[in-house]
Amino acid sequence: MDSAMITKLTPVQCARTPRFTTGSVWGVDDMALGADGSVALSGYSGTQRTFIDILFIDPDCTNKCKIIFTKEFEKSPNSSSRYVSYISSGQIVTCCDDTIELINYNQQSTILSQTFSGRAASMAVSEEGDQQIFVGLYQSNKVIVFSSPGLTELKTITLTGFQDGGYVYELGVMGAAHTLCVRTTGYKVLVYNINGDVQTEPLTAMNKTRAASIAVSSELMMVLWLPDCTLITAHHIPSIIEGGRHSSLADRDGGRHIVACFEIDDSSRIRIKDNRLIAVHYITGEVKEYGEEDIFSLPTLLPALSSTIDETEVTKLANYFDITPDQSITEIRTLVQRLTDAGSITPQNIVQMIRACKDLNLQDAAQILSIYQSEHKHDVQDGLSYSEKELRKKLLPLEEENQRNVDTITSLEGKRASLEKELETTNQALQESEKIQTSLREKLTTTKQSLVESEETQANLREELHAQNRRLTQEMDQTREELDQTRETLEKTTNNLHQAELKSAQESKALEEVLQRTKQALEEKKKTITSLEMREKSLEGSRSSLEKELENTNQSLQESKKTQTSLREKLKTTEQSLTESEETQANLREDLHAQNRRLTQELDQNRDELDQTRETLEKTTNNLHQAELKSAQESMALSEVLRQTKQSLEEKEKAITESEVVQDSKNENKDHTAIQESTLAAGFGRLLVTVDEDLTLDSSLKVAMLFQLPPSNLDLLRRISLVETPGGKLLDILKERDIINMYDVTNLQKALMGIRLKKTNETVLVPYQESVSKHLFEEHRTPELLSWPDEEEEQKIDKEEQEDSHTEGGSSVVSGETVKRYHNPSLEQMIGTEGGTISVAGVNLSVPGGALTENHVIAVEVVRDADIDLPGEDNRSRITPLIKLGPLKLKLKKPVTVTIPHSAVIPDVDRHSVIVYSGQQSEEENKELVTWTEERSASWRLAEDTVDISLTCLSFLSINLVSEETVQRHIFRVVSFVDSITNPEEDIIITCCLCKDNDEEFKSLIEDHKSKLRLGDYATYQIVRSSKRSDLSAAQLVMSLELTKDSAYSISNESSKQSDIDHVCEASRVSQQFRLRRKKDVRVDTTILDAKLTVGHGDNSTESVLQTKVRSLFISAESKRYLLQMLKPDVKLYEDLKLNIASQLNKHHCEKLCMYFGLAPGLRESILEAEDVGMELMTVLDEREVIMPQKMIALYEGLTGCGLNKIARKITEYTAALNKTEEQPKEQRITTTKKSKVKILMEEGFTKTDIIQALGLSQGRVDLGRKLLQVVGKHKERLQAAEPVVFYKEQFISAASGGDLSSPEAGILLLMPPGCLPKDRIVNLSVITGLDPAKLPGSGSRLCQIVKCGPEELPLKEPALLRIPHCGYLDTDTPILTIYNGQLQGSTIDWRVMALTKGECRVEDRYFELEMKKFGMFCITIKDKTGIKKQMRALPLINRITSPTDDLIITLWMYNSDSVEHQCLLQEEAIQHGKMKLHQHSSFTLKPAKSPMSAQISITTKDTFAVVDAETQDIDPEHLWTKTRHKVDFRLKNGGRDGSIVLNLLTKGLLRNTLFCTLKINIEIEKLLSPSSDGSHLSLRRQTPIAMVHSFDDMKRQLASRMDNETAVQIATILGLPADFKSIIRRSRTPGVLLLDKLVEKMIISAVRVSLLEGAFINNGNAEEAELVQEYRRRNVVVSGLSPGDHQSKQC
Repeated sequence: MDSAMITKLTPVQCARTPRFTTGSVWGVDDMALGADGSVALSGYSGTQRTFIDILFIDPDCTNKCKIIFTKEFEKSPNSSSRYVSYISSGQIVTCCDDTIELINYNQQSTILSQTFSGRAASMAVSEEGDQQIFVGLYQSNKVIVFSSPGLTELKTITLTGFQDGGYVYELGVMGAAHTLCVRTTGYKVLVYNINGDVQTEPLTAMNKTRAASIAVSSELMMVLWLPDCTLITAHHIPSIIEGGRHSSLADRDGGRHIVACFEIDDSSRIRIKDNRLIAVHYITGEVKEYGEEDIFSLPTLLPALSSTIDETEVTKLANYFDITPDQSITEIRTLVQRLTDAGSITPQNIVQMIRACKDLNLQDAAQILSIYQSEHKHDVQDGLSYSEKELRKKLLPLEEENQRNVDTITSLEGKRASLEKELETTNQALQESEKIQTSLREKLTTTKQSLVESEETQANLREELHAQNRRLTQEMDQTREELDQTRETLEKTTNNLHQAELKSAQESKALEEVLQRTKQALEEKKKTITSLEMREKSLEGSRSSLEKELENTNQSLQESKKTQTSLREKLKTTEQSLTESEETQANLREDLHAQNRRLTQELDQNRDELDQTRETLEKTTNNLHQAELKSAQESMALSEVLRQTKQSLEEKEKAITESEVVQDSKNENKDHTAIQESTLAAGFGRLLVTVDEDLTLDSSLKVAMLFQLPPSNLDLLRRISLVETPGGKLLDILKERDIINMYDVTNLQKALMGIRLKKTNETVLVPYQESVSKHLFEEHRTPELLSWPDEEEEQKIDKEEQEDSHTEGGSSVVSGETVKRYHNPSLEQMIGTEGGTISVAGVNLSVPGGALTENHVIAVEVVRDADIDLPGEDNRSRITPLIKLGPLKLKLKKPVTVTIPHSAVIPDVDRHSVIVYSGQQSEEENKELVTWTEERSASWRLAEDTVDISLTCLSFLSINLVSEETVQRHIFRVVSFVDSITNPEEDIIITCCLCKDNDEEFKSLIEDHKSKLRLGDYATYQIVRSSKRSDLSAAQLVMSLELTKDSAYSISNESSKQSDIDHVCEASRVSQQFRLRRKKDVRVDTTILDAKLTVGHGDNSTESVLQTKVRSLFISAESKRYLLQMLKPDVKLYEDLKLNIASQLNKHHCEKLCMYFGLAPGLRESILEAEDVGMELMTVLDEREVIMPQKMIALYEGLTGCGLNKIARKITEYTAALNKTEEQPKEQRITTTKKSKVKILMEEGFTKTDIIQALGLSQGRVDLGRKLLQVVGKHKERLQAAEPVVFYKEQFISAASGGDLSSPEAGILLLMPPGCLPKDRIVNLSVITGLDPAKLPGSGSRLCQIVKCGPEELPLKEPALLRIPHCGYLDTDTPILTIYNGQLQGSTIDWRVMALTKGECRVEDRYFELEMKKFGMFCITIKDKTGIKKQMRALPLINRITSPTDDLIITLWMYNSDSVEHQCLLQEEAIQHGKMKLHQHSSFTLKPAKSPMSAQISITTKDTFAVVDAETQDIDPEHLWTKTRHKVDFRLKNGGRDGSIVLNLLTKGLLRNTLFCTLKINIEIEKLLSPSSDGSHLSLRRQTPIAMVHSFDDMKRQLASRMDNETAVQIATILGLPADFKSIIRRSRTPGVLLLDKLVEKMIISAVRVSLLEGAFINNGNAEEAELVQEYRRRNVVVSGLSPGDHQSKQC
């Protein structure tokens, strides 16, 4: 196709919507064209709102457009874009996220709204045939079809040929057959039929393959191509579908089926309707219209025509039309020009040229011309003959017949005239009815306007009243503060007087004068108090008057509501009249429904055929899967042979180059050895493939156990068995650990003999090892790890195993007795007087210091299935499980805080509240009876995920939600597990679980089921239930499992399980089990278990596909026993402890213990009458969960309380053994080094530096080090959640020797002398900056940062010294300091003034020194500024821009001269607001003024820039004294060229002005331009610093150099990358680079988010790579770290 022939079109009309001219940031997502000529636009504004505008292009209006409808919608942060289409005149349909709405834009109202599963990514409406709505889903290859106008979901179309993560980005529907034209996320254009089958290859044009937009008409599809977004090609879709990829319209330059080509202005979306092309730009919002005569004209036809006709064919056409120029015509352009000049063709009629092309057999050109002619609505069959004379001869007899027909037509025209009169009368009646309707609509609009005006007046009145209330409350608070201060001074003076009276017995005369003076001062202060009290009374009187005014306004509001009701009654009457006119339309709708029923019957038939084809496809996929396994095994053998031969050839080439003078005989020997090694490599590859086939999961686990492989490798073999054979992975691990190699496989022989695989050893390994020469075997011999098994011992072991299989059947270890699970999570902990925290299953109990008078064992238990009656009448109000805090009825001196997670989705916390019930067990014999009381005085705080309760007595807790919303939403995660089986005949048990959508809850669920295999990733599911008790719809949650028809298993029990939804929402977790039984005469070894899990309630449901190979579940009883001991090592110790204690208890002991635990008399008698009294008691305590593997404190206290101290020591020995690391026998033990302990703690999510410090403090003990890390981690999380900490340091301090904690960069020192701390503990020190001014205490001058010492409220035996640097110059010796002590309470800080004696706080030249008696948060202010100067800095910042002409925003920050404040300010502005430093900071000194002064900042610019607002801005100098930072913004109009500005900071006084600093700044526009990948303005808000990007690239290069192919594949498996990509990594020479680039492309990692990559390295045991990622996070503070449960990737 010749690009020189492409013409650029000029728009006929241009317009721009008003919202794009106001300066606000908007963007266009979608566009649609109406039959009445209107244009509908939809778009967004950042992450806050979306909009729809409907307009007419009118040159006479402002902005050349006339808006007839506009509406804005609220948008959630995670929602997608908004799309719009026309349904009929006056109605549009719009779709955003999971909601679709039908809107009547003439009446400005929403007709219907529906929700669906998924998120919308595109939308289109079919204009021919049955009008249906097609919605493409986000990150899915599915399209949902809705009916119009009912919005009922008809069906879902699955499109073929999509890559992973691909989806429909733009959609068009063509013709009555509903052909789908699709633009995908890869910018490819495809055509599908209604069944979702692809009809063509991706369309191209002029070597362009990426499309920016598509538009569809009756038979044509317009495509706008990237990257310029100016080229448009028109494609004829019917010829594509009929001809396929070998159609006659294939373009020689790579384009397909192009019938027109032209260029337009830069645009982002195009739409066509009735040959009217509209284009819009998504940023500027400019709409341009191109006419029909320009789109389908001869110039746009020429590029497509030139690609089908060469020069020789052009000369043939010239000869056909008898054109005899001076020289031959070789270009189609000149030929067309000659024909138009001669009158043979016109732009509207090219029939003669079509006939010429057909006569010359130019079928491609004839077809293009025919399509062109059909678009101009001319009949192609008219005038196909060349000679008009011959046509006239043939038409003579036809004209006679035509005359006769004319006569008959005239007779019929009379009848037609009479019918037209009747039509006129009916039309007049219709017009009259329309006039009535318009009058009624006008009345409706007037009434609506009056209602809006009345509501506006009411809102204004309310705002004025609220403002007055605020002013009154502020004044009341000020007076109260003054009263408190005066009362404190009174108390101090009275104390001083009392002391003075005691001491002044002898000096009464000298002190009388002092007493009189103090009395006078007291009287004056009492007068001031009385005046203040009078002022308070006056304020209360004004407040009562305002309340009366409020009552008057409420009465006026009630009267306005009465008028509103009268107006609404009038509206109802008008709506009734409108409904009568709409009854006629209902009849037409019934006819349409009948047609829909016929179509649904045909669709059902098609679906049956599809089901049959799917069954055949599943059978073929199973066969393909087996074939792929065979080919993979062969490829493994070939790759091993190629690798070994390549190595041998390289060694051969080196030998030749190094020794050319060596004799020929020696060369022949080397050739012989190279050939021998290549044959040996081939045999080794075949050996690996054969052994891989013979190794099952069970045998692989046994071999791994013999070689003492770590538990991570065993878990990897279990997980990988679900997708591929575990034998190959085991052999790779053995090669990596140098257990086997190409020359020595004796270790593998011994292992196979040990697990009874003698046949494989004899037929494969023995012949191969004999073929290896002895000198090669000795040279490359591996270390001997196993000994050869004795045949007699093997025979004895075989007999014992056979006897065990007959007698055991289902051993207690395997059958589940030792795998006992406890349903209710609980934890007991000893809490002292200094307080502490207990956390279990997300529930956190915080006990402050001083709450307990002595040490107590505090217990927290989460009761998910409560067997007691719960309070409250409404089950649907319970959103948390029952919490038990023990010991019950324990009263506390200070309230404790309980944080309980809930399962409800609460977007607006202010519209919800809770009711707290506390329960206590009765003291009677029936202790299961609980008495509930409503705690009205208990304080609570409701958050989006948790609820905090404060209590002073431990009890049962039940929380009920009180909501103003009518609907409650709960989000859960659905995950499935499968148990391993020891026999092919054994049943398969699938466990399906629901848990709250929370990372901590999900991690706990995985931990509870770690002995099972997880089937795939989790899926999220939302439960929506009504808040009303009367609404019982969808009260049951249904889990159903469905197997395929050809499955080898059947469901033995019910295939559907139900759970009460109220119970699910309350307990936050539920599980159901499905038992699968093998069918008879079915071979299970190669069967694939294929099932579908459906979870739903009502109309809402979600599906998960569960698939694995059955042979991957086979495991022996020995392997299962070993895995259970590895995964739950405490079960066997727990069972042995129960037996040991039971054997030492007699009847008298048991009677005492029954009395101690308060067992019922009937149960007590049954225990004492049993044969084994001790065992019966232990069984009862275990069933009632009084004792558990991790909960033995209750039994310990019971034994010591009954005087059985000797038996109680067994429990202390048990807990000590439980805390020790697992040790193997000495002869088989792998030594545990310090590195292995570090790895163990790194796998739990702790950082390496913290682990090394913790192990040093705990002297190498892992359990103590873990507790230290947990305590420090919880304190860090609590601190970071409440305050913006920029510096944090912690250190272990000995109480005996003391110590110091300092920071050179912050200049802070904490000095603790010997004996200061009550005991050895970890002490932390932090600096807090950037706090909200509302959280700061007092109003004095601030010269230093806020410092926090922890643990908070820790009392000290000796005072500790805290040194804090300040930024002031003090000319006075004794400034008046006010020191505040703050305590964190939720999200607020409670500040209190500290009472210090003289000498406890000292002021030095550059720092403050404070002696404190307990730790806390400290803020120091100076009340009087006299004699004080404050050193400050001024720093200018500027925003980044995307266009050279964007406005510039210059921010001047003034802050304390402090390095920590400077670093924090730069990080916050760069990361949160995308700003960069414009100039180095300038220092200035702030002095106190004797007279009132004001500060002013001015800016002067040159011609390049212009100030938008004021050039000068006033600031209050008091703000600079009372705050640590203050900013001023200037907006500049940018001319697109470099320039300079001058910033002046000065103060104005009565006599003179003082200039603080002057900044002369040069601005370079190029340095401000922000590189944005998508061209969106949103990237300015989150701009990554350049230094961080370079650091991220360096980290990627280091990681890529360390990763080999196997490591890269393991990381890709953990992060969930597809299998085809992992195969590419295996073959790649640079696997690390390929993997990291893919992770960046998938947005799994980025410069500010590397937590998933860090977690993957830790889980895989790559400690050095994880350390590199952690070092990158330490260098860049804003990079997100690893958090619990962060290993699951989210939607970006």
